Amino acid sequence: MAGRLLIALISALTLVLVAGCEEEYRVNLDADPQEGGEVSGAGEYPEEDEVTLEATSSEGYSFKEWVEDGEAVSQEKSYQFVIEDHRELVAVFAEETVEVNLYLGCREAIETGEPGKYGYVAPVTREITDSGDPEELLKVTLEELIQGPAPEEEEEVSKVVHDSLEVLEVEIKDGVARVNVCKEMEDWYNGSTRGQVFVDSFVLTAAQFPEVRELIVQVEGEVWDDGHFYWDEPRSPQEINEEDLIGARIEYGQETDGFGGEIIKVFDEDDQLIFEYKFSDFLEWAEDNWEDIFEEVPAFHEENPVYPEDLYGSFDDTAKLSPCGKSFAFSVVDYFAATHMSFVGVVNLESGEATLVDEENLPGRIEEFYWSPGGEYLAYALNTAKAEGSLLSNDHADEMSKEFAIGEEELQEALNQGEYETFFPFFRDLQWKEDGNRLKFVTDAPEDKDAGTIQWSIDPGGEDLVKEKVWN
Repeated sequence: MAGRLLIALISALTLVLVAGCEEEYRVNLDADPQEGGEVSGAGEYPEEDEVTLEATSSEGYSFKEWVEDGEAVSQEKSYQFVIEDHRELVAVFAEETVEVNLYLGCREAIETGEPGKYGYVAPVTREITDSGDPEELLKVTLEELIQGPAPEEEEEVSKVVHDSLEVLEVEIKDGVARVNVCKEMEDWYNGSTRGQVFVDSFVLTAAQFPEVRELIVQVEGEVWDDGHFYWDEPRSPQEINEEDLIGARIEYGQETDGFGGEIIKVFDEDDQLIFEYKFSDFLEWAEDNWEDIFEEVPAFHEENPVYPEDLYGSFDDTAKLSPCGKSFAFSVVDYFAATHMSFVGVVNLESGEATLVDEENLPGRIEEFYWSPGGEYLAYALNTAKAEGSLLSNDHADEMSKEFAIGEEELQEALNQGEYETFFPFFRDLQWKEDGNRLKFVTDAPEDKDAGTIQWSIDPGGEDLVKEKVWN
């Protein structure tokens, strides 16, 4: 009896001990990368318990998956399972990215001097880490832009600035992005075209973000001034060649050496031909209207009047769409005794009608038109036999009349100095203010002045010529 009681007691005690020694398993967790987020749920669990793991991503990261022994086991942030063995799991996080455009230099446009769809720049795409902070995103994007093209892109696009340039700070307020860069940058580009490439590149790259309407770049808090471009006000994409931004473009048919061609062709943003204007059509119209346009027949000298049949037999290489894309400006020239005379016209794309400015220009040949933002005015420099860019003219495109034409004499008067022995101004870097009420431009200084370059501005009527800045 006592033996049976002892056996029963031992059996009961054994059951209690077995129950008290229930199997437990360990769950170890890690995050990859460590800064990508946090994990919870690690510890020891009794066999058959339900385990819940949680993955919480850090700012700028998103949860991707749970991985065990190199294999993905779940893509849910909250992962539940019944434990039956020891587990080693890793929560994998990935940086959040956004696809952006970097507007790098368009090699073809820069080499030919003919702007493409985006002027002298062209977009390439990149995946950029998105921290969720608009200012940080713009800073990272501009830093990527500064690095230039990938090897496989170098045939099409080029750097816009030396990669020693460093972005120090970005601030976005009321739609205006202010980018502060370092002073220490290797001198990499020369000439106004490269300077314009840099400006257009930064403006278009920044303005793709909804928080940014305008951009200004400063050099450690001071005005950006590279000797070609004086960036003292925020710029918007609308101030960049609007012909290119609307996607339309102009080509010439039956091209002529040293000129444009005998046909001006206008293509829309889908690259479809929408308008053709032949020189023969212009010539026929000009012959019928020449004496009505000009009160006095244009002439180099009294004995050398100019009539339509005297004009060179093709359009000059200047045709440019207006900001609204509904008309384009063009020029034609006559040539006599090493001197050009240019005539400026505008063609309405809807009606097909052409008009000419009702005054001949001072001697010279036009290099490029600069439409005012509203399309009211056409500014341009004239190259003469005396010097490149020696005259500056502005025409009223609506009234087809000349507002002003200035040269060396007007600048000397504005400088309050006597006549200089050597002064070829070389008008260049023409740029309208956004409201169209001032035209900025740069000239060389007289050779007997200490300054090397002068920045000016003038009102559309030519009555208020102001010397704004001088630098050596």
